[in-house]
Amino acid sequence: MTETTDRQYGRRAVEIGGIGRNVATNLRRLRDARNLSTRDLSALLAKAGRSIPASGITRIEKCERRVDVDDFAALASALNVEPSHLLADPALLVIEVRIASGGVDR
Repeated sequence: MTETTDRQYGRRAVEIGGIGRNVATNLRRLRDARNLSTRDLSALLAKAGRSIPASGITRIEKCERRVDVDDFAALASALNVEPSHLLADPALLVIEVRIASGGVDR
């Protein structure tokens, strides 16, 4: 929908700022690094008591859905990262993946 159409239906267009874009990018990178589908992450969130459907996760990653503070905390917890990792500049975020043998793959 266009912004004009959104207003006709009483909705505002979603506006995502720089930090929101960082969260979107880092969410996707962290999810991919853990080999989690959007459905997998949605199931982890539901188990923790914070339901976000897989389509909602996709919309967050595409900057089409805002993340409230409860979603933000639940996402960090489900991904087992400090909340600051979601907020960080994606160019500066280093994601380490631990493999079963105990080594680290970057």
